[in-house]
Amino acid sequence: MNQALYEFLKAFDDDTLSEGAHQAIIMEGVEAFNELHNTGYDAFDTWLAYIKRKYKMFAK
Repeated sequence: MNQALYEFLKAFDDDTLSEGAHQAIIMEGVEAFNELHNTGYDAFDTWLAYIKRKYKMFAK
């Protein structure tokens, strides 16, 4: 995941949602990014990468 995609997905991030809803909205964000930028990121794999990166940043 590049920095542009990570920043794009931050706009979809809402920690008040349930885990399932949070996953779904981030995955929708991936699909939106793919459409806008003609990329082919896998929604599930990118959601996992986003979560790992997000919480790694908080662990510092």
